[in-house]
Amino acid sequence: MARTGHSTNLTSGRHRARQPQSQKLMDKEILELKNYLPEWTAAKRSEKQGIFTAIARAARLFAPKVDQKQWKKRKQMYKTWLFNNKKKKERKAGHDQVWEEMDAQDGGLPAEMRRGAEED
Repeated sequence: MARTGHSTNLTSGRHRARQPQSQKLMDKEILELKNYLPEWTAAKRSEKQGIFTAIARAARLFAPKVDQKQWKKRKQMYKTWLFNNKKKKERKAGHDQVWEEMDAQDGGLPAEMRRGAEED
């Protein structure tokens, strides 16, 4: 016996409507976003809204004509692209990196331990 709500029960009107697939960003839009990427990355959190407004206006010149609802989705795509493509910050030298540098310089042993190994 089939359970209620199971896929074998075909009830009309209860199926979820297929979401329209969002359009991809055009090459010219991506190029414009890349131009603003250093400015976006360097900006403080409080400055990002103003910078994003300028970025969206510049990129809109290259975007296809869309209605207001689609434009909101497209702006969200711009913001997602900016966050996904920002450059990662350099990590400070951690404990492992210091030991790797020592390995490369003196064969991996600190000076005290090397002296003991040379006497043997």
